[in-house]
Amino acid sequence: MKIRITPEFILSLGLIFLSNRLETALIFLSAALVHELGHMTLLSLLGIKKPELSLGLLGADIKADTSRLSYGEEALVYLGGILFNALATGVCLLCLRHSSDMRIMLFCLSNILYALFNLLPVKHLDGGRVLECALLSRLDDLWLADRILTAVSVTASLTLAVLSVYITLSLGASVSLITLTLWSFYQCIPSKPFCRSTS
Repeated sequence: MKIRITPEFILSLGLIFLSNRLETALIFLSAALVHELGHMTLLSLLGIKKPELSLGLLGADIKADTSRLSYGEEALVYLGGILFNALATGVCLLCLRHSSDMRIMLFCLSNILYALFNLLPVKHLDGGRVLECALLSRLDDLWLADRILTAVSVTASLTLAVLSVYITLSLGASVSLITLTLWSFYQCIPSKPFCRSTS
C-alpha cells in the first residue's frame, strides 16, 4: 500500500500538537483510523490490490482501481468504514459495562460521530458515494445523476451549516464545527463527476 502525506495533514498534526486537548484529538484520530481500516478491509476482501492512502486535513482518501466492482460492491466498500465504526462502538459499549473510563466513552462517541458524519449524503463523503453508486446503477444519464447528487449534497451541507450556526451560537464558537461546515460546502463544488475512489 502506498501512503501519501499532504501538506494539509502536516498542518492538522501541528494544530493537534499545539492543542491543549491533545488526548481528545488523538482519540478522535483513532476513530478515523478504525474507519479507514474498514475501507481497506473491504477492498482486500473484494480482491482490490495496491490502494493508495492519501492523508489530508479531515481524514484520509483511499484511491484504488474499483472499476471491476459492481456498484453494489463499491457501495459496500464505502460503507465499510461506517461498519467498522459501528463495530468499535459496540465493543466500547461492552467495555463500558465493566468500566466507566472517560477515554473509552470518548472513543465510543468519536466512532459514533465519525460514522454519522460520513453517512451524510455529501459528495466525497461515504454517504454521498453510496448515493452516487445507487444513482449510477439506476440511471443511464450521467449528467442527470451528477445533478441529483449535487442537489442532495448542497441541501445536506445547508442543513449542516444551519445546525453549525445554531450550535456555535448556543455553545460558543467551535473551530472544528466551522471547519467541517466549510469543508462540506467545498465538497459540493461541481467537479469531474464520479471518480471511482473511496474515503
